[in-house]
Amino acid sequence: MFRNRIAGVVVGALVANLFVLGASEPAAADTTELFVNNGVGANCSDTGTGLPTQPFCTIGAAVAVVTAGQTIRISGTYAEQVTITKSGAPGQPITLLGDSTAKLSGAGVGLTIDGQHDISVTTLKIKPSPGTVPVKLVGSTRLTLTSVQVNDVLPGAPLGTAGVSLAGVTDSTLKSVWVNALAVPGIMLDADSARVLVANTRIQAFGPNGFVTAVEVHGTDITVANGFLNNVGKGVLLAADAKRAIVVNNTVANARDIGIDNVGATGSAITNNTVSQACGSGIRVSGAASGVSVQNNIAWRNGTHWDTSCLAPVADQANIEVTGAAVGGTVADFNSVQAYQDTPTKLYRWNGVNYATVAAFREASGQGTHDQLSGLFDTVNHDSANSAAPGWPALDKDGRFREDDPGAPNTGSGPSVIADRGAAEAVQGAKASLVTTYSDGGTTVTFDASATQPGWVPLVATPYRFIFGDGTEVTQASPIVTHHYAQRTGQSAYVSVSDTNGITTSASRGIGGGTYLPVGPVRVLDTRNAIGIATRVPVAAGASVSLQVAGLNGVPATGLAGVAVNVTVTSTAGSGYLTVFPSGTQQPIVSNLNWSAGSTTANMAEVPVGEDGRITLANGSTGTVHVLVDLLGYYTSAAGGLFTPRGPVRVLDTRYATGVATTTPVPAGATISVPVTGANGVPASGVTAVALNVTITGATASGYLTAYADGAPRPTASNLNWAAGRTVPNMVVVPVVNGRVAFFNGGTSTVHVLADLLGYYSPDAGAPVQITLPYRVLDTRTWTSSPNPLAPHEARELVLFEPTTTATAVLLNVTVTGPTSSGYLTAYPAGTTMPNASSLNWVAGQTVANLVLVPIVNGKVAFYNGSSGTTHLLVDFVGYINI
Repeated sequence: MFRNRIAGVVVGALVANLFVLGASEPAAADTTELFVNNGVGANCSDTGTGLPTQPFCTIGAAVAVVTAGQTIRISGTYAEQVTITKSGAPGQPITLLGDSTAKLSGAGVGLTIDGQHDISVTTLKIKPSPGTVPVKLVGSTRLTLTSVQVNDVLPGAPLGTAGVSLAGVTDSTLKSVWVNALAVPGIMLDADSARVLVANTRIQAFGPNGFVTAVEVHGTDITVANGFLNNVGKGVLLAADAKRAIVVNNTVANARDIGIDNVGATGSAITNNTVSQACGSGIRVSGAASGVSVQNNIAWRNGTHWDTSCLAPVADQANIEVTGAAVGGTVADFNSVQAYQDTPTKLYRWNGVNYATVAAFREASGQGTHDQLSGLFDTVNHDSANSAAPGWPALDKDGRFREDDPGAPNTGSGPSVIADRGAAEAVQGAKASLVTTYSDGGTTVTFDASATQPGWVPLVATPYRFIFGDGTEVTQASPIVTHHYAQRTGQSAYVSVSDTNGITTSASRGIGGGTYLPVGPVRVLDTRNAIGIATRVPVAAGASVSLQVAGLNGVPATGLAGVAVNVTVTSTAGSGYLTVFPSGTQQPIVSNLNWSAGSTTANMAEVPVGEDGRITLANGSTGTVHVLVDLLGYYTSAAGGLFTPRGPVRVLDTRYATGVATTTPVPAGATISVPVTGANGVPASGVTAVALNVTITGATASGYLTAYADGAPRPTASNLNWAAGRTVPNMVVVPVVNGRVAFFNGGTSTVHVLADLLGYYSPDAGAPVQITLPYRVLDTRTWTSSPNPLAPHEARELVLFEPTTTATAVLLNVTVTGPTSSGYLTAYPAGTTMPNASSLNWVAGQTVANLVLVPIVNGKVAFYNGSSGTTHLLVDFVGYINI
């Protein structure tokens, strides 16, 4: 029975292959590289040249003719036992190099190197059959195995062997050798092996047959370093005939026996390892071991007793155990230990006695002067190791230099007082930052990483690598770069920042949004008059209308990111709602308009366009409804208007002579002109359009309002519709001419008009707008995270992004429903002073929706209920802006 433990899972399969050297030698091309590829269409031949145009069909054919200094490149799967009977020369090894497909699999496969020297095997997979020894290295020197993987070492292998077996091997290196699913030890080095480095090993067992020793050492001057040994029996076993072994920087997790076990080896150093949750002791030294150093290790919660898969008796185990004659020949210091709360006596075991505290162990043993009680990731492990300990590594398990943690005191000893305990050095890379500034209608972007904060070590000389998302990149010393795009659709740009310890961090910005180009407004759908469709039939309950928008009315046929439309429903036979979404996609659970029977209601929508150039409008009511759509503009990847959020700030209120000279309401059939540039953060020139939230109030008869560019012909379109006595808001995007916009009262009575500025579009500054598929982010009627309606005069915050977001504004479709009294809603950046503006207005019992554009602070917006009653709130996310 397995338990869920803290160590990571060994991921994936690297490599391991097998070859045969020797036999007869066909002629081969005079080249530094030979090729093996048995794939279909490879044109292979075992009697050919071995060149890419005619590779060998088997590995054996290639190794039969290889000479010192040559490389055999291998692709494909082979059922071969490869025995290498040739040698390279110093500086001119024979190299077997596999690609990602290179593999030996089948009965009897394996790799044997016997009595040879100067041979390198890299990037190969081996899947052996039961009863075989996958990799056997015998009586050889100067061998290098790199990125070799042995999978499924099954029962039946001869006793005394291993997945990778070394006998009489000297001056050699095994690096990144992975062995999975064991039935025999993963790697074993016999007593005649010497001066071998086993580094970056990954050994993982699966199932009860796999709980055997990962690395077993019998030889002289063997180093086991930087390994990850998980779910095995013992992690590292130092046998009594091992001499001067170094076990350093290893992570041993979930051993079913002892984590690191020295059973009498002399002169060994067990240094800077992290051993956790072994069934037996984490680190044990026993027998006649002498000259042993156990320092700078983290031993965490070893000696557990409740796992039924444990192999060894778990009584009297501990995080660190020294017993028998080894007591007089072992130095244990600078270690960090922690036991399970229910087994405190398993902190230490010294000479047959368990100790529950560091102080008790220190007093009884005279050891552990600098030991401490701490967890795996406690900061007391930082800058507190002994760099003079035998076998101390200048680099950690990931090859990183030692870093000074400025928040930890330097209590270490030896040449470096900033070295950490355990296998991994605590490091902190730079905190990367990236800000974008747009120009030339959004096609030119300046990326600024100046706000990047260095980590614990300096940055390299050219630390900034900018990846622009269009297939180009640049690495430079300056944190600022300007790049020109042909188009930006779907792209993101990144900056990666590197420090002198090889740590790279990154930040990104989306640059795939659309720039805005106004058109009209122009009516593109009217089901009453067969505009945009072939009939004058209203949309049936539950039915939808597909509307072509691309390629018409000045909208391009390609490169669209979305459209801005004003949608109106009228002649409503029953109450309901309308949903606008891209053609060809699933209808989202959102609403853009809500109405009651007999009403005329409008709302602006910003929506992506389907691949067929259409949008869909779905009638979610119980009766028929006529639908009108006025196209306001479109978002494109080409040059156009960039958006800059402002406010909301009130720029027009005819009740109080804001934006106009008098407090007179707008007469029926009259037009007013309002300045919108040169104030409130809007530049005096270069503005192509503004986003406004427009509200009408005080009408004594029904009517409509049209917003359009001042001085331009008034279009056949409407932005707001109202009944007598109602207060109605709607967001509009209006083209700007000469710094002004116009409002036409199409009603039969006077009406007061209010307008709140939300932002402006300009090709000279701002950012593209990211229009997304709409999705609901709040529903106070049903969501347990915000289950109650807004209380009277309550301001409720809504988290939309992480606090570190680069988004500066969001597009939301906001709906209130079930209000118990009349009132208004204000959407504004959370944590700021609420502005004198309104986003929605309602009367008791009404359901009303409006598109709002709101700046955000720390990823949050706030909604203020400006009524004396409660109301439920629904919020649908539509898009966002990064600046």
